[in-house]
Amino acid sequence: MRSEVDMLTYSLETEEELLPFLPELLADIWALGSNVEAIIGAVEALSLPPKSYVIDLGCGKGAVSIGLAKALNFRVVGIDLFEPFIDECEERAKQNGVADICKFRHGNIVRLAGQIEPADVAIFAALGDTLGTRTETMGILRRYVRPGGFVIVNDGFLRRADGPSFPGFEGAAVREIALADWTGQGDVLVWENIETEDEADDEDDDEAELIAKRADALARANPPFAAAIHRFAQGQAEEYDFLAKEFVSATWVFRRI
Repeated sequence: MRSEVDMLTYSLETEEELLPFLPELLADIWALGSNVEAIIGAVEALSLPPKSYVIDLGCGKGAVSIGLAKALNFRVVGIDLFEPFIDECEERAKQNGVADICKFRHGNIVRLAGQIEPADVAIFAALGDTLGTRTETMGILRRYVRPGGFVIVNDGFLRRADGPSFPGFEGAAVREIALADWTGQGDVLVWENIETEDEADDEDDDEAELIAKRADALARANPPFAAAIHRFAQGQAEEYDFLAKEFVSATWVFRRI
């Protein structure tokens, strides 16, 4: 299992020395790779009763948690390891009028597994194999869900098995293999949404440009870190290009057996 620092740097695709700069570098991006509309649509499709309880694992800056609380009036708890994000989550929840039903907790979702009241739905969005393989990850996620509840994974799959790889996506696979891994413990796929190319391209291009602008300003203000800052921005641009060409984003709902 990765250390907490390794989990942070891996999930945020950065170097340890840049962690203090991440809030500024990502200041213009709220969803951090998550497809908020698709996730809300997935939860809506389940027709859960009022006041259902959702856990957002690796909630980032709270876009999914707050979006769900606003749209469905469900009780939501978001958990993230990067404390500056939790501070922003709490402020955004107040701004959006959902602070009473949308709470956030700083913590390691691996260590907290099995220690929190099981939810009707657990969400794992845009974190890839931060927790390990897909099979290992599902073993952790399902511990946050009551029997018969649901795990929502917002991730994706490779367009082709023989395509190029990319750092952080070494474990990615084509759809059939990915789904076989996610359901390897007997859970059942009950809903799927596959993002179109047009939906992904426009947003990714905009985000890469926003990060580059922030990186230029930060590099000028922090010369000792300029090279690392520019590496981060370049890596993000290359990743967006890889995702557009080789990766298909998808949202899957699995019923925990």
